[in-house]
Amino acid sequence: MLLIFARPRTTTAALAASAAPTGFLTELRAGWTEFSSLRWMWPIVGQFAVVNADFGGAIMVLGPAVAE
Repeated sequence: MLLIFARPRTTTAALAASAAPTGFLTELRAGWTEFSSLRWMWPIVGQFAVVNADFGGAIMVLGPAVAE
């Protein structure tokens, strides 16, 4: 219930930047630059990639084998 009142604060600079029309590739490049600058994000993404590959591989291979 209290999360309704917890809105992110938007600065006027952010509003002005969001009002400017930009292209898809420009926004994609800006997002990749921001993502790649966050060093703490890389181990988390790597961990999720490994876990998803292991779990997905096990389910996709063992699931049909067990179902037979």
